[in-house]
Amino acid sequence: MDILSEKYSTKAKLAQALMDLLCMEREAVYRRLRRDVIFPAHEIVKIASSLNISLDEVIGVKSQKILFQMQPLNYTNPSKEDMNFVRKRVQVLEQLKDVTGSEYMVVCNHLSRSLSSGFEILYRFLIFRWSYE
Repeated sequence: MDILSEKYSTKAKLAQALMDLLCMEREAVYRRLRRDVIFPAHEIVKIASSLNISLDEVIGVKSQKILFQMQPLNYTNPSKEDMNFVRKRVQVLEQLKDVTGSEYMVVCNHLSRSLSSGFEILYRFLIFRWSYE
């Protein structure tokens, strides 16, 4: 909320901007601003993209860093670390299935390894692009 407050001088202007952006009534916006209701993931993404701010800033992460982790996967013989990563993701999903109104979102800017791993040339291109960046 701090990053949104910095962009608008008054709470009324912020509320009006969110009403227009999210196509919702004033009371619904104020419930979100008072933190009575949380912003769903799709609204957070819409706010971040329209106001040209990063998702990290919207959710309060102020590391000023972009972390890259290059781990080409061997899906036929995965390592222990890869299996632990997948297990953790599955555990989170299992915990969220019983929580009504919960959402799970993976945000990335590239083609997933699971889609590209079966295509050697496409996978090489993605590795080349990553090393260039």
